Amino acid sequence: MSSCSTLLSRVAAVLCADMTTASPTADLAGPPSLDPTQFSVEPAASDYASQSFRFRSHREERDLWLEALPLVEDDQKRIDRFVRCGTDAWLQFSPSTGRYRVRSNVCKMRICPICSLHHKRRASDLIASVIRATAAEPGYAWKFVTLTLKHSTRPLREQHDRLRQSFRKLRQRKIWKQSARCGFAVIETTFNRSTGLWHGHLHVLVHSPYLAQQDLSDAWLSITGDSFIVDIRSVKTTDGAIRYLTGYLGKPPSIASLDRPVQRLGEFYVAINRQKLLIRFGKLPEISDEDSDGGDDPIDWTPLCPLPSLLSSARTGDPASIAILKLLTGASHASTQPQPSDTS
Repeated sequence: MSSCSTLLSRVAAVLCADMTTASPTADLAGPPSLDPTQFSVEPAASDYASQSFRFRSHREERDLWLEALPLVEDDQKRIDRFVRCGTDAWLQFSPSTGRYRVRSNVCKMRICPICSLHHKRRASDLIASVIRATAAEPGYAWKFVTLTLKHSTRPLREQHDRLRQSFRKLRQRKIWKQSARCGFAVIETTFNRSTGLWHGHLHVLVHSPYLAQQDLSDAWLSITGDSFIVDIRSVKTTDGAIRYLTGYLGKPPSIASLDRPVQRLGEFYVAINRQKLLIRFGKLPEISDEDSDGGDDPIDWTPLCPLPSLLSSARTGDPASIAILKLLTGASHASTQPQPSDTS
C-alpha cells in the first residue's frame, strides 16, 4: 500500500496541478469531422483523447457504428449518447484498495464495444449464481444445445423473430417440457460474404437430464419445417458455460466478414434493437443477495484529474502517469469499464 500511496501523491502533485496550468490535449490531433446533420452533439477536442483511450482496441468498429447508427435509429437522444460515450473522463483512486479506474459519460448501449462488457458481466453473474444454486440437484446437469436455421434471404430481424418463435414452440413440446428444468439462450449472428446471407444460431444453456439428440432434431424439424441440425454437449466447467453463452450476447458479426459493413451493421442493429438478448426460460431458482456476484466495489473512490491530463503527462515521460496507465490497461485490479454508477 505504501507504493500506491507514493504513486497517488506523485500523480496528485503532477497532474492535478496540470488541470489549471496547462492544456492537457495541446499535442493531440483534432477529432474526426462529424456530420452536423447526423449528430446534435459533437465531443469537444479535449474529449478526443479520452475517447481514443476508451475505444483504443475497437476504433474501427466504433467508427463504423458512428456511420451506421444514424441511418437506422430514430431516437436522437440515443445517437447523442453513443457519440458522447467516453467523454468527460476522470481518473479516480481508491485509497482503501490501491485501485485506479476511469469514469466517464457512458451510452449503456448494447452495440457499444465497451458498454456491452457491463451487460455481459451482469449476465455472467446471473448465470454463475443459477449454476451454483442448481449444482446439488440429482439427475440433472447443465448442457450446451445449439439450434440452427437453414440459410435464408429473409431480413435478419425476421430470422431472429423466427428463431425466438421456434424456440418458444420447442419449449411446449413433450421432449422439452419433460426434460428441461431451466436455462438461458442467446442468438449468434454470422454473415456469409460469399453468399451474402445472414445465418442465425440459438445457443442454449439448459439444466436437464439426458436429452436425445435425434429426438430433439426431429422436434426441431417438425417446428421449423426445414431445419434439423442441432448439437448437444456437456458443460465441463462453470466458467466455460459462462464464456460460451455471454460471448455471443449482443456480439455483432465479424467486421471482416461483411461485404458492406455500414449497411450490414444497420441490419444487425434493427434485428437486436429493443429485444431481450439473454432469453431466460423455465423455473429459475431464486437468487438471494448472498448468492449473487455483486462484487466488493469500494466506496472511497476519489477523483484525481481529467483523463486527458494523465495521458498528456504520460506522453511527456512522467513515471507516475506511465505506471498508472499500465495499471489501467493491463492489470486485472484496474477498471476502465462502465459500471452502473457511471455518469450517463
